[in-house]
Amino acid sequence: MSTTYSLETRVENGVVYGTFALPQNSSAARYLENISQNRASECSFPEPCEIIGTEPEHPFITVVMRTQGKRYEELTDVLLCLQAQVCDDFEIVLVGHKVPAEYYDGLIKVLKQFPEGLLKRMRFYKLDTGGRAMPLELGASVARGSYVVFLDDDDIVTDSWISSFKELSETQSGKILASYCVTQLWKVTKPSSKTMHHELMSASAYGHQYCHDFDPALQVGLNNCPFMSLAFPRYLFSDLHMHFDAELTTTEDWDFLMRAYSICGVANIQSSTAVYRLWDNTENSHVLHDESEWNRNYSRIVDRLDSSPFLLDAGGVQSIRSKSTGQVVTKEAIARSAVMLAYEGEAPVERDIRKSLATVREGSGTGNDAVHYAKGMSLDEKDWAVALEFDGQTPVNALAFSPTDAAFCVMGEFKLQLTSADGVVTELDYADADVHNGSQVDCNHIVFLKRQPYVLFKLPKTMVLTGAKLTYELFAEVSEQYIDQVTLSKTGLMVGRAHRWAVRKLHAREE
Repeated sequence: MSTTYSLETRVENGVVYGTFALPQNSSAARYLENISQNRASECSFPEPCEIIGTEPEHPFITVVMRTQGKRYEELTDVLLCLQAQVCDDFEIVLVGHKVPAEYYDGLIKVLKQFPEGLLKRMRFYKLDTGGRAMPLELGASVARGSYVVFLDDDDIVTDSWISSFKELSETQSGKILASYCVTQLWKVTKPSSKTMHHELMSASAYGHQYCHDFDPALQVGLNNCPFMSLAFPRYLFSDLHMHFDAELTTTEDWDFLMRAYSICGVANIQSSTAVYRLWDNTENSHVLHDESEWNRNYSRIVDRLDSSPFLLDAGGVQSIRSKSTGQVVTKEAIARSAVMLAYEGEAPVERDIRKSLATVREGSGTGNDAVHYAKGMSLDEKDWAVALEFDGQTPVNALAFSPTDAAFCVMGEFKLQLTSADGVVTELDYADADVHNGSQVDCNHIVFLKRQPYVLFKLPKTMVLTGAKLTYELFAEVSEQYIDQVTLSKTGLMVGRAHRWAVRKLHAREE
């Protein structure tokens, strides 16, 4: 059987319409059929209330925000950011989703403190039904902009957020527009249940884990795009009738992005226009939803993506090839996450090492003035190498090194060169690595099957250093021979093809 589709072909003398036929089971037919199966929403949404702005009539972009009305200070911050935009060609659709009665009046008061210039471009909707995706669905359905962007009530955007999207749209109209985004650790310092007001404080420097171009090979495995860094063309909603998955309790943004990417591709803005705030001591989605819930949602998304053909934008094949072969970009990608830690006090335990590695990679520092760090390694032609400089006054007792945050790698042939304040150079090697969280497989190599791998060097004595440099080998794949050796040394069990498959499956699950 074949399915007939209309094809528009532009030729020199105008537009010529023709038809072509595709076998029903072909990937192209299934891809087109999947798009055509979308239907207009049958949901009945409320009319705007309290604040009903009418300008501009045809904005470039609609900013959709959802709030539960509980975070007055955070909401004030983000609205101040919108008020400060250098480009005012936008409207705001703010959805109060299941706002508790005791917070509602305070929420409206926060909104109405802003000047008329902002309120005239805002529409407020009160929504008391549905899950996390429902306010996004409402916002997209009433949007008037050519593009739609989704902004949480606790994030921050720069004054060029809107203008950056608009500038790129002039040459990349119709594509998803993706900007870079920094992260930052924040704390609530004085929460008060009586006044419902609290104070906010930034608690780290900016992290840059989301400051990179959209990469489909990475994005399929893990969401690397904060939602406010993405602007979607409105035709996805108005013409193709795409919807958010109402069954998802988390990761609804990742699900929608991947389905949308396969239709319209992504164009990149190579500058940071937003701050993704990581909350240290208040509720967030990772606190409100347990691991099993996240895993169920993840499986649902992957199963859906795997059930129909997936179209890659230009450059997608090279991205996938580089990840699957372990070549082309492997060294550069790993270089960004290499970390060296230096300890003034006693040698740390594993829990403290892994915590410091995680916070450094998130861009939040070590959280301890007595722990120094360097992130990212030099890329000389012959060796993997990472270096850390000191002021010549700092006493150091131990150094820890982590080559990558990924699991399943082999590290070996490493040499640590220490330069003291008096110019003496001390060299340590594999035999001096006192502690690691991998498995030794021969006299020079350690296999790491878990994430956040590290080796720890306890110095023979307290040393005042001016510098430390570690050179090493790193392999981003673990051979079957090494898997067998690790298993035999730890369990004494017989191994074979089925066992190796299980080990790799567990690794994939951890990733």
